[in-house]
Amino acid sequence: MIQRNLLAYIKDPAVSVIVLQVNASKFFVIGYVNTPGVFPLRGDVSVLQAISLAGGFTDFASPRKIRLVRNAGHRQEVRVINYYDIIDRGGVGNYLLKPGDTIVVP
Repeated sequence: MIQRNLLAYIKDPAVSVIVLQVNASKFFVIGYVNTPGVFPLRGDVSVLQAISLAGGFTDFASPRKIRLVRNAGHRQEVRVINYYDIIDRGGVGNYLLKPGDTIVVP
């Protein structure tokens, strides 16, 4: 489209486009993890994988009271997650993240 629009001003314009930044979907991890912050959501990422990306729990974390905060339309949905239940029950509660999700590790 850029090349086509330049035809009115330049004979045989050569156009190159360079992507400087990809604004991909993101999720957030806050609280008692070693590296809280914003992370890109590339593909399927579960709660456990997100905590791993955030460097795991600190010594002061409460793994039984993790919260997954998700925007659901005009309201927020909060799910309480017990890390030990995920491990002991074969992954039950290890939700896949959606864009904009926030994991809170108290």
